[in-house]
Amino acid sequence: MICPLPWIHLMIDNDSVIKVCCRAKQGKNALRKDTSERYTAYNNISIIRNCEQLKDIRKTFLNNNIPEACERCKLFENNGLVSPRQKEYEKWRHIISEKYIRENTREDGSIDEKLFPLYHWELRLGNLCNMACRTCGPKESSLWDNDRSMNWYMSNQFKNTISTYINEAKHIHFLGGEPLIIEDHWDFLKNITFDKRDEITLEYNTNLKTIPYEKLKIWRDFKQVHLNVSVDGIGKVNEFIRYPLSWGTFIKNLNYIDTSSNKNITITTTYTVNILNILDIQNYFEYFNSDKFYKINKYINIPKYHMLVYPQYLSLTSLPKFIKNHITNKFKNDDRLKPIIEFMYSKDTSDLFEMFIKKTNNLSRKRTQDPDKYVVELWELIKKWREDDLPNTMEPFSDKK
Repeated sequence: MICPLPWIHLMIDNDSVIKVCCRAKQGKNALRKDTSERYTAYNNISIIRNCEQLKDIRKTFLNNNIPEACERCKLFENNGLVSPRQKEYEKWRHIISEKYIRENTREDGSIDEKLFPLYHWELRLGNLCNMACRTCGPKESSLWDNDRSMNWYMSNQFKNTISTYINEAKHIHFLGGEPLIIEDHWDFLKNITFDKRDEITLEYNTNLKTIPYEKLKIWRDFKQVHLNVSVDGIGKVNEFIRYPLSWGTFIKNLNYIDTSSNKNITITTTYTVNILNILDIQNYFEYFNSDKFYKINKYINIPKYHMLVYPQYLSLTSLPKFIKNHITNKFKNDDRLKPIIEFMYSKDTSDLFEMFIKKTNNLSRKRTQDPDKYVVELWELIKKWREDDLPNTMEPFSDKK
């Protein structure tokens, strides 16, 4: 099974850099002119589509191998998780089959753009955001660093470039920052011709902290609008990770979208599994069971989740053995969580656990969020682990520094 994205996809990252895709291996994901200079949204798209890296990736897939940049998908599959590669294959195989790809790709891995239109766009339009989640940083959110603005998407050069291609699209995925508060994104939708809108599916990753009610009307023109709503726990666990979003505001906005939005809107929740919320995942499954909602999580067996890989100090692989064993015993009878357990043991990066504690404590002081009151079960486990194995080294929480 190949991944169709190297043939039909373009990803532009928060900082305007063109990448293989958002899941590609760090250090191998940026497309480059040479060893030092990376391609950006200001460069010629036609040249980028047949750059040496993409040609090599295509050839590797056609030879039934996995490119080095795609190792994260391989890791997921080896641990029993459905990988992004498998999802994309299922999404596109009826439009662009593997047989068609093999028959129409040149021997050197290059393609004819007319035979492989840019059906799929992944646009991270800067870093403007209204939250500063513990799992992200200044590249993804301006709330971490207001001085690090990324407004490349406002340039006329980019707008002219994308206008050449955008009416070929069948699927446009907006990420952030927080796309719903980025004004240029709404202007971008208005510039798509009316006769093409009903052929295009829009997809969003959104925190749903703010809903621009009047602007949502344009969604009615499109074939489908799918919202991936980020949620990383129930109640205080979510508030601890997804700062400064109150649980009450989140649920109010979620209920509005669920009950009042257009008929062409579908919604799934997405849970990023990491050290801070692994112990709350069963509560997430129970709360977001589709029977409780009109649109949310319909047609899926369990609410969606994916594994955090970076930053690695937050990954489950960085837990010490004591806490891994506790998690294994807690979830041993829950078949839904077997792939997560397998991922947790897929490698040992527990040398980063001290960094996790230090960073969590430092940020908690700044936000006056006592972990004892937000991630209660986890913090009790950490205290017990300290008492048993590493006495006198745990840095206590304090908001007085």
